[in-house]
Parts: sequence; structure tokens; C-alpha cells
Amino acid sequence: MHGFSGHAYKFIKPDGSFVFVHTHLLTDQGIKNFENDEAVKLAGEKPDFATHDLFNAIEKANFRHGRPFRYNIFDSTKIWPHSEFPMRRFGKLTLNKNPEKYFAESRLFSYKRHPPPRLGVIYLQIPVNCRLNAYNPFERDGVMRVDGNYGKSPNCQSFFAPMRSGHAQWRFFARGHGSRLRVDSWFVVRARENPGQQENFVYNAALHLSAANRQVQEQTFHMVSRVDRALGDRIRDRTTRTPKKHK
Repeated sequence: MHGFSGHAYKFIKPDGSFVFVHTHLLTDQGIKNFENDEAVKLAGEKPDFATHDLFNAIEKANFRHGRPFRYNIFDSTKIWPHSEFPMRRFGKLTLNKNPEKYFAESRLFSYKRHPPPRLGVIYLQIPVNCRLNAYNPFERDGVMRVDGNYGKSPNCQSFFAPMRSGHAQWRFFARGHGSRLRVDSWFVVRARENPGQQENFVYNAALHLSAANRQVQEQTFHMVSRVDRALGDRIRDRTTRTPKKHK
């Protein structure tokens, strides 16, 4: 499958200028998906299928300008339309090495609340977690610290020890920005509409909605109808004809 960053990232140039970007990973092998019934069957027979598939592919060397915008570019529920922001290739991520110690290396990136209980407060010193060229004296101390612990650097920004970052001056300031649904909020779905996949979408949506309560069903029908009334009607009709498989 393809992948893309949900968040917008700030790329800083040597001269201090910067741009916001979304990163995209495009698969060389093409996109392959299961239909809902196939996925359900496989989940019972071989729940680790995706992990096995990636592992075997790697073993076989089958390597898998700033301007105001009409909505909040930091809203992770939106994507940047390629018609307005064409993608430019800047690198290639190659999955070419399997973990030697699975439980130590299989999750290189994680939410911050997970590692401390398992690994201790100095989990960021573990080689697989260690950030390269990082200077962050705001996170320090902890039992068995062995890297110098940032020495006498202060724990906060100080006139006595300015930050070492070459981009220390924050160029703009945070402010409240509430994202509200508008008519153009649905352009993403319209732009990515694929008639060849709509029947699967209708079936999958109806299958899950059939087990939902009436209020959730009606809210979903209304939401989809704002994108495409005919599509909303198809999902409504299919949902009412689909028997509940679970409560």
C-alpha cells in the first residue's frame, strides 16, 4: 500500500528559511487489498499475514512554498491535494533488514507513554531509540544515566546558556485554530472517488453499519450524502438489507 504522513512537517534549509511538507511513500509493488470477507477469513486463519508477507519479501530482497490555505494544513484529517501540491521525490525508504531481536527492535517509534514502564525513564538512550544529533536538555536525569546527562546545561531556556539550535528563534506563534466542517471539507473524498471500488466500499460500510444503533446509522448516511447523495442512498439501502452479524 501507499503511505503518507498525517501531519505536516517543517523542513528547515541552511539559510533558515523553511517549508511545510507532507511526505508520501509510493509502493513499487502496486496496491493490493483484500475484500472484507477475505480479510475476515484470513484474520482467523493467519492473523500475522501482513507481517509474514513483509518479512518474506525482505528475505527475498523484494524490497518493498508557504501561503494561506483554505483550511488548516495541520489538521491530520485532511490531505493536501496533489493538483495544487504536486509530489516531488526526495528519497526512497527501503525495508531491507529484519529485526535481529524482535521485541527490542520491532517498534522503533512509539507513543511516549508506552516505553517508560517497560524500559525505564532513560529509554531514549537505548541505541534503537536514540535520536541522532539531538540536543534537548529539557529531558534528562533518570537511573543509570551514562551519557553525561547534558552536564551543567540548564533545564530550561536561559540567557546564561542559549539554545544551540541554528533555528532558535521561533518564526511564528501558536494560536487557536478550530477546524469546522464546510462544504469544501469533503473535496478529498470526491477527488479520490474510484467507481471500481465503490461497490466494495458500499458493502463494507453497510456490513459494519448494520450492527450500529439507528442514530449512528443516520449520522453516517447524512455524512456520506454530503459527499455524494447517490452514494449515501446506496449505503442506506444496503445497510437496511444487511442482517446484523453481531451486537
